[in-house]
Amino acid sequence: MVPGKAVVLTARRGFAAFLGAGIVLALSGCATAPVAAPATAISPALLDGPQPPPATAVAPSASRQAAEDKALDRIFIDDTQMQQALDPLGTLERGQVPDLAQLRLVYTPALVAQERAANDHIRHRLDTIDRAALDDAHRISFDAFVQVNRGEQAMLAPDAQAMLAALPFNHFSGLPSEFPQLAAAESVQLNTADDFAQRLAVLETLPVLFGNATDRFREGMRSGVVQPRMTVANLEDRIAWFDDVLTEESLQGANADNVKVLQQERARLVSSLAQVRYAESLASDGS
Repeated sequence: MVPGKAVVLTARRGFAAFLGAGIVLALSGCATAPVAAPATAISPALLDGPQPPPATAVAPSASRQAAEDKALDRIFIDDTQMQQALDPLGTLERGQVPDLAQLRLVYTPALVAQERAANDHIRHRLDTIDRAALDDAHRISFDAFVQVNRGEQAMLAPDAQAMLAALPFNHFSGLPSEFPQLAAAESVQLNTADDFAQRLAVLETLPVLFGNATDRFREGMRSGVVQPRMTVANLEDRIAWFDDVLTEESLQGANADNVKVLQQERARLVSSLAQVRYAESLASDGS
């Protein structure tokens, strides 16, 4: 995608293409005879005489600049809203109740298709922005946002998703270790029966999410996209180390906050080991 549709940039690209075509033709040997040197030298008087003023780009009017800045701001706002609507786990992290139908799409090709469509939509709208008419701050934001959009496009491409989607989470991070924190965010308000009912409805989607993830893991096993064994081989040793540290004797007089951190880390590793054992059971099933 070439950002910007300004007439000045279009003319500059056209001139560059014309000049580039001439260079290519010259280098490719399309000219069968060498170009002869000029018969007479250029008169020094012509070189010393009056020269035309250098061409300068016409600055956009204040109204045009304001309009383009506003259009880009609108794209930023719409993109944020679209991303939030497509990210139910992010909604949960903010302490809000996500759309349950959207939540059930986590780890599915359907959600990837929605994200890809949103990315394409924003990219096409960025094409309509006249970069040359933006003020300096908006031009920097535009360039940075274009790079973000291109990065997302690459991540959502089928080839990339063939690997990324097959590894929905691992034993270090992901839904199993993060969901409890998301569901228990400090901003969650549980004051009424409806509040509790909404939270229970969110928790009831977990089997669906893990089912989606299992489908992706099985696809990865069939295509050979799996976690390397070396990343899971030493989990039991690490848990044993924590068991040695968290003894009754060693905890006497220890800082309570430090002990809590160690206990949480041990619990996370135990949860990770359970995930590894589950993955191994899936592999042994051959399904």
